[in-house]
Amino acid sequence: MFDSLFAYIFAGTIGTILLLCFLVYWFSVPFLCRWVAIQKGYSSTVWFWLSFLFGVFALWAISVVPPQDSEGKTLSSFKKSDNNQHLEKSIDKQEWQCPNCNKRNPNTIYKCEHCGYSVI
Repeated sequence: MFDSLFAYIFAGTIGTILLLCFLVYWFSVPFLCRWVAIQKGYSSTVWFWLSFLFGVFALWAISVVPPQDSEGKTLSSFKKSDNNQHLEKSIDKQEWQCPNCNKRNPNTIYKCEHCGYSVI
């Protein structure tokens, strides 16, 4: 009788601990997903409920999608800056002009041969 009572109490304690761990996990993941959505510019409410329904799969999805700008468009991974505008104008040419020393370089290299300026 003692063995079965001990097993019942032990199983009940382990079961309660597992249930609490599951509940803590299930209710903490949506808040983490909501925070990531805010950081990337997406709707926090939508991603909160998606994460509540789908768990870590929604968290993985929001962490993979690219961020949005203020207009709701996704940002590309390579932003065109003022330093790289000279590459756009000479993309069909065989050379590019270094913005640092104004020397011409072949399009096959990404670092100026003269001053060492890197375009990447």
